[in-house]
Amino acid sequence: MSIYNQKKVINMVSIIIADDEPDNLDTLATLLELSGMKVLARAYDGKEASQLYVRLKPDVIILDLKMSNYDGHYAIEKIKEYDSNAKIIVISAHLDRSFPANSVSAVFSKPYEIDEIRKKIKEITRKSENSWFNLKFATITVLISLNYLDPNCQ
Repeated sequence: MSIYNQKKVINMVSIIIADDEPDNLDTLATLLELSGMKVLARAYDGKEASQLYVRLKPDVIILDLKMSNYDGHYAIEKIKEYDSNAKIIVISAHLDRSFPANSVSAVFSKPYEIDEIRKKIKEITRKSENSWFNLKFATITVLISLNYLDPNCQ
C-alpha cells in the first residue's frame, strides 16, 4: 500500500450505524461508504449500538430512534455516559421528544438527503481534527520551550 493510500485510510471517518430495519441500514451504509467513509459496524438496537461504540470508538455514530428492545434514546444516554464528546447523529421518522442540550450533533427526519448527512459528518469531524491539531501543536511548542525538542531537528 502506498503512503498516499495509507494516509487516506487513516483519515477516513469511522462510523457505526444503528437501525432495526436492515434495508435502511444497508442503504445508508452503502451511501456513506461510496462517499469515502468507513462503516465499522451495524447495530440493530440501542444496546448493541452503545456496546459497539464503547468497543470500536468511531468518529460518529448514527442512530434511529425507534428500534425494538432498546431504542435510540437508550443508546444516546449510554454513549454519553461513556463519552460526553461523542458525535451522535439521529435519523428517524419518529422524532418523539427533544434531546438534552449537547446530547446529539444533528437530527434528520426520514426520508433524508444523503448530501446533508455527509455535510454534517464532515463538519463535526473536522472540528475534532482541528482540536487534535491544535493540541499537538501546543504540546510541541511547550516541549521546544522547555528544551525537550531541538527546533532545528528535521
